[in-house]
Amino acid sequence: MELASLVQLDRCHRRHDDVMEQLLAAARRLAAGRPDSGDAASVHDAVAYFERAVRRHFLDEEGSVFPRLSTRRPELADTLAQLSAEHPPQIVLQNAIGEAARELDDDSRPGAGKQLLELAERLAELHHAHVAREDGVFAGAKDALTAEDDAEISAEMATRRDRDGAGGGGGGGGGGGGGGARRRDRQPTKSMKPMSTKRAAKPKPIKRAAKTAKKPAKAKAKAKAKPAAKQPAKKKRR
Repeated sequence: MELASLVQLDRCHRRHDDVMEQLLAAARRLAAGRPDSGDAASVHDAVAYFERAVRRHFLDEEGSVFPRLSTRRPELADTLAQLSAEHPPQIVLQNAIGEAARELDDDSRPGAGKQLLELAERLAELHHAHVAREDGVFAGAKDALTAEDDAEISAEMATRRDRDGAGGGGGGGGGGGGGGARRRDRQPTKSMKPMSTKRAAKPKPIKRAAKTAKKPAKAKAKAKAKPAAKQPAKKKRR
């Protein structure tokens, strides 16, 4: 049975492989002093990928997959603990590559390319050995995890991506791209529209003022319509 959660983890590994190859190729040209026009951008893209997708991928493994595998296959507990312990050294190297990438923009550091290449080669070595071991573990885990495990793991992974604003699918072939808008940045829906302002357009004070202004005119009209009172006739003198 194919498990959706393990398929996504495999996509993450393959995407990570591609990013590492692009980083190494750019770092080699930069170290040799013959960079392509897009090499600096490729390095910065790799750093952003490490900070966003790889850290989240490690959380997927340590927080969702490894605990369930340890429960289903207790004999894998030591191996899974070792794999978890290999994550922090990779994060340290990723952070160092981020620092080296910032030095690329500083013309006063001509050796930044060589430093970047050294760090990238060390990270690539750790990454490939680590992923090869994980691929072997996951290949044997298909029969260990249940359909319920798979659904729970997938839901937890989707929650992490939703919380980070990457969308439930973890875009970029499982790499966890940062495409989707955050919920708090979305446009208001119809239910969120402000109340109608029709009442505010005709406030009560104005209505009262209008009525007051009309009273004198009505009284004057009534006065014109009322006939004048007849004066008593004068008596004739004898």
